[in-house]
Amino acid sequence: MKLMEKLNVTRAERTAWAMNDVMVNIFKAVREGRTELIGIHKETASATQRIASVIVWGFGIAIA
Repeated sequence: MKLMEKLNVTRAERTAWAMNDVMVNIFKAVREGRTELIGIHKETASATQRIASVIVWGFGIAIA
């Protein structure tokens, strides 16, 4: 049973890592002006990215 629990933690960690990578790329594109998202401005993209990253990792830890 402990091996299965360890696999679940690893899966949750990988999912959080992948979601964070996707968010980083999206926010980077917004900062550079390559894309626009409703409610996210170039000037505030860095701060919004940090907040979103904390939320994603918080869910990842909670699931693990």
